[in-house]
Amino acid sequence: MRSGNGAAGHSQPGTCGDLFDTLTRSVSVGQVLDQATGRMLADLADHCCDVWTHENSGLWELSGRARPALAAGGRRHHPWVQAHYWSQAKQSYTFYAGTDDLDAAVLLAGRTGFDRGERLASTIDAVTAELGHGSFVYRYTGMDREENAFVACTFWLVEALAWTGQGKRARDVMDEAVRWCSDVGLLSEQIDPATGEFRGNMPQGLSHLALINAAYALADTRDRADPRGR
Repeated sequence: MRSGNGAAGHSQPGTCGDLFDTLTRSVSVGQVLDQATGRMLADLADHCCDVWTHENSGLWELSGRARPALAAGGRRHHPWVQAHYWSQAKQSYTFYAGTDDLDAAVLLAGRTGFDRGERLASTIDAVTAELGHGSFVYRYTGMDREENAFVACTFWLVEALAWTGQGKRARDVMDEAVRWCSDVGLLSEQIDPATGEFRGNMPQGLSHLALINAAYALADTRDRADPRGR
């Protein structure tokens, strides 16, 4: 018997990235951080640099299956990530260091600016081939045998396509995905690729946030060129 959410005991350093991203956007439009907040953020950044390669539960809260998260160390550690999170066999960023398994969350590398070039474009192809079912996308390798497609992952795919200049392909996926919305415009956590029926939490905030971010990415990257010249 467990009381409460097991994620309370998980290490998830990726959430620090979300915090810094939010604050960066805030400061960019004129907000000013007070001195105490600035010092707290500096300490947090130092902590992240110290622990980012340690095992953690990651975005998917993988209790008992802890893995370091891709790109958690930012540009400073870009060479390390490129060396340890890249599968030559699949030409893709991977779920965690030392595996060829894939994770749809690596598509977020475009949003963060970690990679918007050839490697991310190649990763998109690998992820859609292994985790995709049309415009539906599963979370990571093996999930097609355990659960339904994860709605947010499709919108992350749209973002990654947009950031790599594949605008038409991104719009095609986006157009199909928004048709999944209910008659009152809501999205669930998961969706059955065979029937289109919603599964899991309903409505799911992450799904809606992913849709909004995908729409912004499409608008922001309208004229971006495909790195492979397609």
